[in-house]
Formats: sequence, C-alpha cells, structure tokens
Amino acid sequence: MNTEHDDDTGRSWNSRPPAGDELNRMLVTMKQDVLTRVAAEPRTAVTAKRRRKTFGITFGVVALLAVGGASGAIALGMIPSPFEGLQHAAPSSSPAPSTTPTPKPTVSAPPVAAPNYDPPAERVPLSCAQIGDALSIPSLLRAPTSFEPRVFEPQDAALTAAGLTTCSWQSQTPDDAPYGYALVTMNVVPAPAAGRDWISSKLAAGGRSTGVGEASAVTCETSGDAEMNPGEGCTMSVVTSDFWFEFEFFVTPGVTMPGQATLSSAARGVADALAPLKAGPEWTMPPTTWGPVTNCDTLAPRPSMSSYLTGPLQAEKATPLEPTAISDALGDGYACRWLWAGDGPPPSNTITDIAIGVAPGGRWAYDGLEDFYEAEGYGRQVIESEESVTVAGAQEAVRRCGTIDGYFCWLDVLDEDTWIQFGFGDGFVTDADKATLITIAEAVLARHEGGD
Repeated sequence: MNTEHDDDTGRSWNSRPPAGDELNRMLVTMKQDVLTRVAAEPRTAVTAKRRRKTFGITFGVVALLAVGGASGAIALGMIPSPFEGLQHAAPSSSPAPSTTPTPKPTVSAPPVAAPNYDPPAERVPLSCAQIGDALSIPSLLRAPTSFEPRVFEPQDAALTAAGLTTCSWQSQTPDDAPYGYALVTMNVVPAPAAGRDWISSKLAAGGRSTGVGEASAVTCETSGDAEMNPGEGCTMSVVTSDFWFEFEFFVTPGVTMPGQATLSSAARGVADALAPLKAGPEWTMPPTTWGPVTNCDTLAPRPSMSSYLTGPLQAEKATPLEPTAISDALGDGYACRWLWAGDGPPPSNTITDIAIGVAPGGRWAYDGLEDFYEAEGYGRQVIESEESVTVAGAQEAVRRCGTIDGYFCWLDVLDEDTWIQFGFGDGFVTDADKATLITIAEAVLARHEGGD
C-alpha cells in the first residue's frame, strides 16, 4: 500500500515511484506544460531560448518517451536510482588480438633403434651337451671329445643366422692300434618343410625310412679312396615338430661302424628330446642391401671375372668345405666359385680359381673372426699374417694368410654391415696376387653400389 506525503506545494506524492497508468498520466501532463509555456512566450524569446534549451528539452522529452516506464523516470533523475552509491567498474575494452603467430609444436621423429650386431640367438632350445646326452654319445664313441667346426666361412654364418646348430664329437683308436677315428656330427635347424622335401627326394631315390620322428630317411656310403680320406658313413635325416636334424656317423678303416639299430636308437633319443620344443624367434638382420646370391653372374665384377684372372672361367654355386644335406638345402645362396673352364690344364703360375662368400648382415660374424681364429681347435698358428687394408667402398677390410689344408691368402671385407670373403682358390699368395684380390673386391662392391 502506498503512503502519501505533502510537499511544500501542497501536492501529495507517493513514497513509491509511479508506475503504469499513473506514470503515463504524469508524462502527458509534463508534455502539455512544456508546450503551453513555449506557446505563451514571445517568438524572439522563444527563438533565443530554443537556441539555448531546445536540445536539452527535446533530449529530456525524447529520452523520457523513448525509454518509457520507471526506467525513463530514473534516466531523468525524477526517481532516485536504486543503484546510486554503488561502484560500477568502467567497461574494459577487449585487448587487440595478437599479431604474433602461435608457434607450432615441434614434431619429433620417432627414435630409430640402433642395429643389433649381436650374434643370432640360438633357435634350437638344446645345447650341444644336451644333444650329446640325448644321443648317448659315450655308447657310440670311445673316449669322445667335442670340438667346434674347423672352417668358418660366410656360408657358415648365414646358416647360423638361419638357426642352424652344429655339434661334433670324435674319438681315436687306442695308441697301440693303427690310427683311425670316428666322427659324429649333429646338425639341427628349424626348417621342417625343407627337411620333408629332402627326405621325400631321398626316399624316392631308394633311401630307407628309419621310423624315427614324423619323417626320416637314412643313406650309407663309402667315401674317399685308399689315399684320400677313406672311410664309410651313414646319414640319418629326421623331421620332428619344428625341427629338421641330420645325424652323421663316419669311421675310417679299422673302426667299426655301429649297427643300424644302434644309430636309429640314438636318433630317436634326439627326436624325443626335440618333439615337445618350439623354435626360438627368427634373427632380425641389420639393414643392408646385400642378400642371398641367386645368380653368380650378378656377383661377378664387370666386365667379367676372366678379365681379372686367367680365363676362361665358369661360375658355380659354392658349398661349404664340409657340405651337408642341410647346407645344400639352405646354404647354396651365399657363395660362388669361379673355376678354369678351358680345354686342357690352365697355364702355370696363373690364378684360375676364386671364391666369393656373402653373409648378409653378418657383421656379428666379421667382428668375431679374430676370436674364432684364436679359439681352441682352430688355433692362431694357422694364421701366419693379417693386416688391415684399404678397399674402396668398404667399411673396413683385413687380409689374412695361413695354412688351411694348404697355404692361402684371403680378404675379409665389411660392407653395409655384411661380411664378404674373397680368395682361397689358387692361393693369392704373391704380392701381385694380393693386389689383384683387392682390385676384384673393389670392382664387386662398385657394381653392387651401382645397382647393376
């Protein structure tokens, strides 16, 4: 309810600001009063006042009419503002947008793992000692001793990278008996499909199955002659689970070959030990553009090998010095040999025989050569000289000379972390021959670098 008061004019007013119809009536009355006063004044006075007051009056009326209601009255100061006495923050202007471009975050390339030059991990989860126990070696050989393979070539490294494990044992006749020896070699590789193919070919050619493992074949033959490594041997190939193994037994004259039942029993022991096992992961090769040799002509220097040596020469795939069924099946893509192909014997004092072996990504083997040559069973006494040499295009190279079934010089070269070996053949023992070996190596690397 409004409370009315009298001002000093005798008019009453409410303590609450006018609103609604009351406010509209008040505005109309004000407008009429203003117009009446203006009409009653002389024109000159009105004109002068217009110059002074028109703006103020018009602005006040328009403002009052425009805003309307209580807010219009407040705008003219007729009604006290309820917000008087409050602090009002001055409107702040928005900061001007920055013209400095926002730096883009740096995107770092993912880290690249360093190449692994460690020797390939064993893929056959049995040590040679465990394989020997499975074979019952003491029942096969008199006073057996184990030894490492004598020859280490790029083909051997390539087969090791493929997962090959090789174990060997030998025994000799007593001192009071004519000299003779027996040799047992066990090769195991995680390549069952290749093993089945090889076994099938042997069985088709008249070989016999031993009944061991999932597939097997045995062949026996006499090797050599009375003057050159005479003897006899039997080879059993067996596939079981993830593995293909090759069990060889060789004896020289004067040493008795065990019977087939004994050999089959030894092979069955290994098959039973391997059957529940799984092959280890494959080796990851360091980055390199070298790979298995599919065609020896692509490995030869330009224009031909005969242009560096005495020809004509014929190229052929080379096998390890001690080939096996497994090396024949898996290792024929890692070495080539060039041999005399002319009519009659080659001219004397000429080089007509050279071998080149390649172990793709085989830096691990190259780095371990010196330790290997010094190891027991392949003593350093066979290496009569070795020196670092410069081979254009190669990371490094070492020339070695020594006695290995004859006196030879050869070149071990590292290129793109791949081990390449040049030499053997006719020896390359003179200074001129050694220089020729380096020339051939440089020509082979240049051809490979050119992608030809």
